[in-house]
Amino acid sequence: MSLIFSLAYLFHHTSHAAPLSALSDRDGDQCIFSDQRRSKEDIIWSSLAVIFACTWVSVRPNIPAHDDSQLKNFLRRAGLMFWTLMVPEVVIVWAMREWYAARRFTKEFPSAFDLCDYH
Repeated sequence: MSLIFSLAYLFHHTSHAAPLSALSDRDGDQCIFSDQRRSKEDIIWSSLAVIFACTWVSVRPNIPAHDDSQLKNFLRRAGLMFWTLMVPEVVIVWAMREWYAARRFTKEFPSAFDLCDYH
């Protein structure tokens, strides 16, 4: 994934933000702008890249089965990422359900989690 972002960065035409002094200089009624200012497309591109990267890294799917292919794992993770972007509340409900299930499991099988009990 880092390779994809690196290649996108290298091949995407980027411009640097103009210094504040270049934006505040005035010549009569016209503003004098530097050639190094960000366009709307640059701002949108960088925002989408950050959102994508943060979502991809933050969503942690369950451990896959040993016979799952890499494509299946990728599609599962992409689906989770899609739902995280579209409906973030679903991720919170998903985490709460897993927490409640783990809590119920530890109450039903307390001996499975007792590391000091060797009888």
